[in-house]
Amino acid sequence: MPPTTVAATSILGLNDALQLALKLNPALRVARDQVRLEHGSLSLARAAFDATLQTSLVGGRYRDLSLGAGTASSGIANIATSRRETVDYRVGVQKQFSNGVILVPSVTVSQLAQPVAGGLPVNRSEAGVTAIVPLARNRGGSVDAVQQQSYERALDAAEYERRQAVARVSLDVGLAYWDYAAAGERLAVQRYSESRAQTLVDETEELVRGGARPAADLIQFRGNLATKRTQRVSAEQAVARSRQHVGNTLGLSPAEMLALPPARLDVAGTAAPYDPSTGTVNAPTVSVDSAPTDPDKAGVTWARRMASDVLARRPDVRAVRERAQAALQLQLAAQSAMRPQMDLQVSFAYAGLDRGLGVNEFVAPLWRNTRGATTTIQLQYSLPALNLAARGRAETAEAIAAQAATTERDRARQVEAALAVAVAGLYRSRAALVDAAAAVRIAREVVENEKQKFRLGVSTQIDVIYAEDALTNALLNEISARAAYASSIGVLRLESGALATVGEDTKALSRLLSTDTDLRRMP
Repeated sequence: MPPTTVAATSILGLNDALQLALKLNPALRVARDQVRLEHGSLSLARAAFDATLQTSLVGGRYRDLSLGAGTASSGIANIATSRRETVDYRVGVQKQFSNGVILVPSVTVSQLAQPVAGGLPVNRSEAGVTAIVPLARNRGGSVDAVQQQSYERALDAAEYERRQAVARVSLDVGLAYWDYAAAGERLAVQRYSESRAQTLVDETEELVRGGARPAADLIQFRGNLATKRTQRVSAEQAVARSRQHVGNTLGLSPAEMLALPPARLDVAGTAAPYDPSTGTVNAPTVSVDSAPTDPDKAGVTWARRMASDVLARRPDVRAVRERAQAALQLQLAAQSAMRPQMDLQVSFAYAGLDRGLGVNEFVAPLWRNTRGATTTIQLQYSLPALNLAARGRAETAEAIAAQAATTERDRARQVEAALAVAVAGLYRSRAALVDAAAAVRIAREVVENEKQKFRLGVSTQIDVIYAEDALTNALLNEISARAAYASSIGVLRLESGALATVGEDTKALSRLLSTDTDLRRMP
């Protein structure tokens, strides 16, 4: 969905924000490019097993010199010359297999013509195959094949990391979205508080004109109104900052950020007590379970019980595991590369000979006048004096493998710890949300009581201002509690691996980030 579509709507939905982030977020672009990079590295590793076609065509004209007997007068030998012309064509294919064996089948045809001697050119052909079998370095494909397997694991790891990046960005979008929605609600509350302060000034002016209250009462009410205006301006700036934050998370330009519509703080089981459309404060409804006596202990218990399942589905954990295995394979390949180069080369070929001009006669010896076969066995051995390059690669690979193994063990520990903290956070945010809703109900009743007492002359304007401020603070605290509850749901969804399981399904992501249906069954 393009930004202009979202900007044209009256409310920015969480699903809309997720769709934009999946399309525009820079972190996801980097993760996708990393997958492409690893795929390119795998293609380079597979290049060692590509069949390579090798062909050559060589033609030449040569003059052969020979010495005859020298003359008696000069003692200089007679120099005899002869001319010959040759044409050689060779075609072959080299193919390396995953077990390290290299096969090189080839066909060579050549023609020798000696015009001075007369007669038809001599055509010779040879067809054969050579097998190179590594006996030490790369034996059984321990270098090239293992490197390819390592890059395959690295590609799998990059894909897992991309999936985790989607989950991470989805949470970031959710957190920024809830913050933006909460900032909008706080601004509405500050405007509501300013309007109530203006109402107090207007009502007091009526009482002063009627002689029911002294004119001095207006001073504090007008000062309170000025304070509320200042707070409203600060809330407007907070909305601007939150809009910038969510825009940066989505990957929008400054102009597109400015055009973002407001968001709504809709979290399952909660409802905003203040309705800006009617300007009334209702008794908030909260349907969440109570928190355990010790949230930290309960979180650790739950995390320990669920750790194995969470670790099995967390893509970042699987990515670390794949990279650890890839590093171990590279270490094995580097250790094999330290061995000396010792190859057994076996060649088998047969040749033919014929005379004649033309293309048919040129290639005819491939099947005409063939005489037996030739077999060659060769053992090649090579060992660098110090082999520093191989030793350096082996040491580097060993260090990388050790780092990867440490990271894998540490990631499992971090996941379990983060899961415990996320569960405890959900428990605490539930309790805070219940208390915040109760505070709003009480503050609303106190305001009505103080205003009635002020009209009857048994309360002061200070009492009314304090009651109004208490209601405003209760409303702001309730908004913060709902935003914190939404954030705690999102954090637990990420740490438990739930966000990663749905991939890039934005509707499923938005449901997970805004509902606590299954989380309420937590012990």
